[in-house]
Formats: sequence, structure tokens, C-alpha cells
Amino acid sequence: MAIVKQILPGVYANIIAGDRDAALSARGTVAMALDLDWGAPLTTLLRGNSTIAPLGYDLTDPKLKLVREVMQNAGTLLLYRLNAKKGQPAQGTLAAGITAKAIYPGIRGNDIKITVEKDKDVFVIRTYLGTREMDAQAVTKPGDFIPNSYIKIEGTGTLEAKTITLTSGSNGEITAAAGYDAFFEEIRKHEFNVLCYTGTDAETKGKYAAFAEELEQAGIYTQVVMNNPAAKGVNIINNTVGGSTAQYDLTAAEACATMAGIQAGCGIEKSATHYQVDHWIRVNPTLDRWQQQTRTAAGEILFVEMHRKICVLSDINSLTTFDAEHPEDWSKNLVIRTLRAITADLKKMLDEKAIGKATFVSTAFAMIIGCGAYFIGSLSRLILENKAPTLPNGGINFDAIIPNVLLTALGDANVITTVIFAIVLLLLLSASMSTLASVVLTSASAVSVDLVPVVKKNFNASRQMLLTRSLCMLFVILSYVFATMNISIIVNIMSFSWGIVSGCFIGPYIYGIYSRKATTAGAWAGIICGFAAVAVPTVYITLTSDFAAAAAAAPETGVLAMAASMVAVPLVSIFTKKPERSLTDKAFG
Repeated sequence: MAIVKQILPGVYANIIAGDRDAALSARGTVAMALDLDWGAPLTTLLRGNSTIAPLGYDLTDPKLKLVREVMQNAGTLLLYRLNAKKGQPAQGTLAAGITAKAIYPGIRGNDIKITVEKDKDVFVIRTYLGTREMDAQAVTKPGDFIPNSYIKIEGTGTLEAKTITLTSGSNGEITAAAGYDAFFEEIRKHEFNVLCYTGTDAETKGKYAAFAEELEQAGIYTQVVMNNPAAKGVNIINNTVGGSTAQYDLTAAEACATMAGIQAGCGIEKSATHYQVDHWIRVNPTLDRWQQQTRTAAGEILFVEMHRKICVLSDINSLTTFDAEHPEDWSKNLVIRTLRAITADLKKMLDEKAIGKATFVSTAFAMIIGCGAYFIGSLSRLILENKAPTLPNGGINFDAIIPNVLLTALGDANVITTVIFAIVLLLLLSASMSTLASVVLTSASAVSVDLVPVVKKNFNASRQMLLTRSLCMLFVILSYVFATMNISIIVNIMSFSWGIVSGCFIGPYIYGIYSRKATTAGAWAGIICGFAAVAVPTVYITLTSDFAAAAAAAPETGVLAMAASMVAVPLVSIFTKKPERSLTDKAFG
């Protein structure tokens, strides 16, 4: 570490590199949805991996040209098959009662050929895709066959020497709306950097833009590469130029796959400006300098021919309207990638290094506070021998309970008693100030951050901050007014509120943090049962006696509510749908 000698007055900063998690700010992942002839609903492709088994074709096949374009530069492709659940798998009869069936629907299954060769009591089953042998297994009966990447064998019977070609495989048709809605629902469970749409449907482009905005609201940042979308902004990359390779042509919409791969492959250390596309031989259309300037100013990212090479002209997004919150620098994708990388790094470090410790500490602290409150109540009854201090009207003076406990426990007033009282008073004031500050800020933020932006769109940060400050001031004033009114019912309301809060949320909170088996239905059951355990006895006691009696039973109903919540969550979770494995893996690491 270099030592910086301070000579001039002021702040000196010395920045050095330290150990860094390689996974932080990881780039290189594209998410794309296509109609395909073969494959699972979602396939994860890594650069260099074979595509024959998962997609049915070699990567060099023109049918996979869009996949190939992405994988030229991306490290990972999350490929969603839009028609995976609508087609029919190819099949054929190997023998009476024995059927061979393609493991995926689609017309590529019609290119599968199966041969069965008999060698004494053993049958050799060979699977071919086209003319290429993909698998060979020796079996004695159909049940011995292990499904490979292409076929499975169903039924019982006696195998015989035979050669068949599977038939009746179909891709099926799917509406754009249904297909892409399913894609968004699935892909939100995974991590990716760039979304790619290679079609031309205006409605679908709007869906992509809305999905990217939805993810951003949830703190998940991505950019969508599309051709001529209606939406603009830092999340939209508008590619408007196509091109050609030696094997195939690409429209401007199809060339979005090329651009998506480039954008995913560029991290915070480099820009895509003048990035060379070596496997292209021409662009379409060819733009002159005036056209390049005009279209770049309009927020279009362009493939151009420059010095006899094909390259990206300028690494920009479609942001063209600038203001204080969206300055001109934000139109450059390198700036956006850097800003979002910083955000992602901070979030991940906090999630992995801070949240685990905070979970343990907060749980332990909550248990200490909760148990301590009840222990103090029991101790007060014991020390005071169930003789609580009273008000002139005969009611219990709750504010005098703890001072009386201290006086009774410590004896007559003296120096030690005075010091202890002073310490207790300081602790109470400190706790009160910190609690008031957190409650006021949380209440104000709940309105200004969570509620108002939902009702009123385009609620900017400056107005949000002004509203938060105003609400904080209002809540402080209201707290002072209520405190000076000396309303005795506040104590009763606090008893019920803490009982309800504890009863409703202790079960979902504890099991949600420490158990993978807790379900949504279980959490709701814990909330409902906890609330009912407080509400039902309170209503009954109030109707049969009075509210004061119900208030006196608040500690007991609170304990009952917590017990009910802790029992309801795991019990209901046993019989209800478990959360998806991907969600629990992400939550628990």
C-alpha cells in the first residue's frame, strides 16, 4: 500500500485494489425466446458446448443462426422455447406393445432413426439423428433401456430386429401473447444481463419494454435489444441495421441477436464502440456519414462498414431526452453498465456478508426483547406482590410500575438508588428517541416510497424526499400532541398492537428465514391464526365483561397468538405447494 503524504490541507483519498469476488458484476448472459424444432422449455447454453442434444442441430446449421449470433460473444444463453409445450413428439412402433418416443416435441424428432439388432439374447438399440449415430445400448428387454438425449422407450413386450424412423412430430402453434408471457414468468427466476427480441411484433416489443421496467422497479437491471421499439430509455437498445455472413442473411430484427451477444460480452472494462464483427461480410443498409450521424442522434445503435471492416459505430442506448435525473452520459451503455455493476456489487456483498449476520443478530435481539418484556411483567408482579400502583380514579398507574419495582428491590432512596434511576432514565430516553426516529422514518417511507408512487406515476426522487421530510415532521408533532394528552388507552392499544404484530409475524418471520419448506399458504395461515388468537378472546372478553378486562388479558392473548403462529406455519406448509427450488436456492444461497 502506497503512503500518501499530505502536504496541502484538505481530504486525501488513496484507492487500492483488494480481494474481489470473481462473480461480482458478472456479465455475459443473454435471455432470448425462439420458436424451435427441438428442445426443452428452457435451455442453458454455455459457449463452446454442443447444441446437438439440447437443440437438435449443430451450431453451424442455419436453423440456429440466431443462437450462433448470440454465442459469438456471449458466455451464456438462456434460451426459452416458445413452442415447447404445444407440439407433438415424434414416435414409432418398435414391436407389438413397444413404442419409441422422442423426448421433446417438434419436427426434428422426425429425423430420428432407431435400429434394433439381435445378438443371441441381447438386443442392441442404436439411435440416429439423421445419419449420425448418437447412442447405442445393449438390452434384454424394453425396460432395460435408459432414456438418452433423444428418445425413450415405453411399453412391454418382446423386442425384435427392426429399423424405424419416428414420425408425427410437430412444433405446434402458439400465440405471441401467451408465449412471451410464459417466457417472462420463467426468465425472471434467473440471472441475466441482456434480453433479446428478434421479432417485429409491436405488441411484443411493448411487453419487453414493460418487463424491463418491472424488473428495474424490483432492483433487477437489464437492457433489451430490439428493432425499432416504441419505448426509449437506458433499458432499450435500438438496433436498426442488419447484415450478412458467408452462410446466411440477417434482418435488422434478427441482427439484434448479434448485438445482444456483444452487449453481454462487454463488461465495465470496455465499450462496444468500434467493436469488430469479424464473421460478417456486409451490412444492410449501408449508411453514409450523414445517415450515421442522424440515426445515432435518434438513439439508434448501428452496425457500419468502417475501414473495410464491420463494426459497431457507437455503444449507445435509445435515451435521447435528457434531464437532471437522466443526463446525457446515461445514453452511453458503458456508463450504464458501470453504474449497475456498482449497484449489483453492493447488493451482493450486503446480501452475502451482512444479511446472514443481521438475520442471526436481529432474531436473537427480538427474542431477548420479547422474552424480556414478559419476564419484566412477571418479575413486577412478584416484587410488588400483585399490588400495582394506582391512579386517583383507582386505575392501574402503568408508568409507576417500574419505578416502584426499583424502589422495592433497592430499598430506601440513597446515592446508589439515585444513580441507578438516572441510568434507567437515560436508557429510557435513548431507547425512546431511537424507536421514535425509526418508527417515524419507516412510517414516512411507507407512504412516500411504497404507497404514493403506486398511485401516482412519475413521482420523482426530489418530490419523494420532500414528502418524506414533511411526513416525518408531521408524525413527530402528532407524537408530541398525543404524549401531552396523557391518554391512558394508549397503553392498552400498545398491548394489543404488540400482541397482534408478534402473533401475526413471528411464525412467518422465523420459518421464512430458517426453513426452505415454509410455503406462502403456511405464512398466510400463521398471520391469520396469530391475528385470530388475539382478536377472538379480546372481542369475547369485551362483550362479556368490559374493555379493561380485555386489556388486562393482552399479555396472555399475545403469548397464545405467537404459539398459534409458530404451529400454523409448519403445519399448513406440510399440506400446501412448496416454493420452487430456484427461488429457495436463490434465497438461501
